[in-house]
Amino acid sequence: PIVVVPVRSSANSFDFSVSAHTITVKAPIVVVGVYPEASYVEGGLKILIVLSEHGSSNISQGLNDVKFGDRYGALAPLSSAAGVNSGIVAAAHDAFVRVVPMAIQAGFVHVTTIAGDLSQSDAHFLYRDAPVVTNIQPAFASTVGGVRAMLTGANMHVNDEDWTCIFDGAYTDGMLVSTAVVLCEVPKGNIGGVRVALAETGIGEVPNRSSDVVFFYIANAIITTAAPLTGPERGGTVVSIVGSTFSDGERHSCKFGTTSQVAAFRQA
Repeated sequence: PIVVVPVRSSANSFDFSVSAHTITVKAPIVVVGVYPEASYVEGGLKILIVLSEHGSSNISQGLNDVKFGDRYGALAPLSSAAGVNSGIVAAAHDAFVRVVPMAIQAGFVHVTTIAGDLSQSDAHFLYRDAPVVTNIQPAFASTVGGVRAMLTGANMHVNDEDWTCIFDGAYTDGMLVSTAVVLCEVPKGNIGGVRVALAETGIGEVPNRSSDVVFFYIANAIITTAAPLTGPERGGTVVSIVGSTFSDGERHSCKFGTTSQVAAFRQA
């Protein structure tokens, strides 16, 4: 609102002048919401900052610096909020996008503008430790993919169902089993090793993460003959498989129906 108030100047109890001045009184800029509400301590996620009514009028006047705790987030274009539901973006008239800064440790922080009052902010942002992959089983598959793999590690949060497994930039859906296990289907790939990582798709755009865990793609084996072709139900029959592209015997297994057995490779 705009208020007209009288301003009186004086010295030694004597009035010198009385004049009217116009003063613009601004409501406090309060952050009322952030979307998404969580990310990793490494920062970098672009999130939507929603302000109290008429907050956008103050943005144009340079009062749009946003603090996550005691750290500032960099400005980003509204169109860059790729991980935010388009309906939220369309409905949020008093909003803009900020890049989440890096944090020292995991936990909740207040989100406020530099011109706002921290005590009035009801918006919180949750910093999480990034998920860590320490192992993958099986550690190899053919280039056609399709194999279900188990990734084990830490910081896999049980309250999030949307997970993505990352094979050197190739993405596939993951299923959370526990805080230490995620299952995913191996995507198609090229012969060689790729680094495997995890990300929560439920917290916005998926980063291209990496790790020290390596998954190996091998050539798809071509089978020409197998002998013998029969054996007892109790198993134990030694079967010779003849074919090509058996390049690495330690990374092959024989599958009989739905049952797999590690292969012992011997070149004739």
